[in-house]
Amino acid sequence: MEKSGGSSSEGFGTQNIVNADAKTHPRQRRVLSYAFGDKALREREGLIAQYVDLLMKRLHDKAASDDTVDITAWFNYTTFDILGDLAFSESFHCLENSRYHPWILMKISNMKMVVWKNLVNRYVPVLGSLMRLFATEVMAQSDEVIRLSKRRASQRLTLETSRPDFMTHMLQHSNERNGMTTAEVEANAYVLIIAGSETTATLLTGAVFYLLLNPAALARLVKEIRSSFSAEADITDAAVSKLPYLSAVFNETFRLYPPVDGASNRVVPEGGAFIDGQFVPGGTRVGIPVTAAYQCRHYFRKPNLFIPERWSDRAYDSDEKAVLQPFGVGPRNCIGRTLAYMEMRLIMSRLLWNFDIELLPGQKNWSDQKLFILWDKGPLNIRLNAVERK
Repeated sequence: MEKSGGSSSEGFGTQNIVNADAKTHPRQRRVLSYAFGDKALREREGLIAQYVDLLMKRLHDKAASDDTVDITAWFNYTTFDILGDLAFSESFHCLENSRYHPWILMKISNMKMVVWKNLVNRYVPVLGSLMRLFATEVMAQSDEVIRLSKRRASQRLTLETSRPDFMTHMLQHSNERNGMTTAEVEANAYVLIIAGSETTATLLTGAVFYLLLNPAALARLVKEIRSSFSAEADITDAAVSKLPYLSAVFNETFRLYPPVDGASNRVVPEGGAFIDGQFVPGGTRVGIPVTAAYQCRHYFRKPNLFIPERWSDRAYDSDEKAVLQPFGVGPRNCIGRTLAYMEMRLIMSRLLWNFDIELLPGQKNWSDQKLFILWDKGPLNIRLNAVERK
């Protein structure tokens, strides 16, 4: 626990939906809610499917050449392209070019810098000047990420497009009394790209990793997907949302490998409050690191094992399943939950419809990673074998 302080979006000079205060957050969320409503997302499924089509084409090319596939990269290519298009009406062209956009390569440097800055400012402010001396390259990359993001947003602000995107909804309300300023539009566009792409790609990569370490679970999911559809064209979000084992696999991956592994902070109200019998002063930020909860024996049997069956089998009825809240709870829960599930379900279902997958040697410790707000993921190398159908 620690005393709370004000915050603005790193490099934008204003707050975004993640770090906004109690007055600003409801206003920004109201504007963004138009972009994430069920109707808006249903209209965008076709666009998302186009990027999944391109992902499958690229992976078939890799399988035909018997190349090693770094599925970490390919999932990132896909989710960043989708979010780029949804936010700015233009993708980052990662799938098209089969490589990362420079903006994406620099994002992890930006995340690291944010973490180090927060630590220095919070605990050892005197080290700030030393940090600037010895981390000039990383700080330069961090600044460049912000500049590129602002440039993207600025280009979109001048773009005339008939297809609605996230910024369409933000701009429609920017002149209203309770709308967003231009700086807020820029700051939130940046946050939506990072939060909406990196986290989804992380969950998908983690799911593939744990499935490959657990062949029985992989076989069960493959059977569910391939027995549910007679043709790949039948794999729609409405259809795959009804696959119970797919949902269980995602839940169990969230539990063992949460894409954002930290405490979702809340601020104790003025006057203080008692939490679990202990008085906590007002203004104190409190939170529970999610991995501590998700892998606690008090809540889950065999907490360190990947067991998707725990989400349906009666043998695990004693598990406190409500503890798992990967998208948060309350008025600050993740606004992009429905979009994330749409992407995850379509990508995983079509991957396992098209390919048999195999973990290559040397990958069993892939999950040993450092955390800088987001996981610093390394390559997850797998082999793809295209499924032959008559």
